[in-house]
Amino acid sequence: SDDKVVCVDCSGGTYSEPGSSSCTLCDGGTYCPPKSETMELCPPGKYAGSGSIECTACRETSYNKMTGVSSCKECPVNQQGSTERTSCECKSGFISVLTSDGLLDCKCNPGYTYEAGKCTVCPPGTYKEVIGNGACTSCDKAAVRGSFSTASSILSSVTASNITATVRPPISPLNCTCEKGDFLLDGKPPEEPDFVGHGYCSRCPEGADCVDRGITLENLPLKPSFWRSDAKSQNVVLCKVERACPQHNVSVASSTDSQCAEGHHGPVCNV
Repeated sequence: SDDKVVCVDCSGGTYSEPGSSSCTLCDGGTYCPPKSETMELCPPGKYAGSGSIECTACRETSYNKMTGVSSCKECPVNQQGSTERTSCECKSGFISVLTSDGLLDCKCNPGYTYEAGKCTVCPPGTYKEVIGNGACTSCDKAAVRGSFSTASSILSSVTASNITATVRPPISPLNCTCEKGDFLLDGKPPEEPDFVGHGYCSRCPEGADCVDRGITLENLPLKPSFWRSDAKSQNVVLCKVERACPQHNVSVASSTDSQCAEGHHGPVCNV
């Protein structure tokens, strides 16, 4: 017979074993480059539909730990595929914790709250002590009555000023501070005997130089010509001889005489 058999290469996505009379479509989970004689399994982290020339990496939010699969599995909420897409890991900003069932869960660090699918620093006037995706706690309601700023508000002002500084997120009631013009006192506000917290903010007395946030009774700075007996005293008095009290921003009165000009000593530098 003059009839001749002409062999033709299989196109991509198909294969043909030696001696076969036709090409066969590759199965899902495999790939077949042009001229393939067999199907090749996709490795972990990749997948392929039927008739594929090559395997495709799993999407950022999916994974696959098996060979020869036609689709990837979606990672749980707040997780993404690992670099190899063979497992899931927490998204940036989250930390890994294990549930009681031994499963991976992703939570926000102390000082951060869960908002719009990501961990964001607690807003000014709040703090958060624990790991979790719950809300931040109000400083004014639970820590320091009348307080306003926290480390996060300081961070915002630093960023706005284009100043490089390291400021930790507000993870403690101790991050709750008083605003400019106020100072922190221990105990309960006089008008709220049932308040459970870490103190309250009060207006700075006349003669105090409260131009910064975060002032406490212990570090209460004084203007020139003013005096107080010690670091626990709220009683700021004007010196009878103003030049006898020349200090500026004396924050801790270690002794009465340390506040006095040369030649003056004693209470109110009046001896």
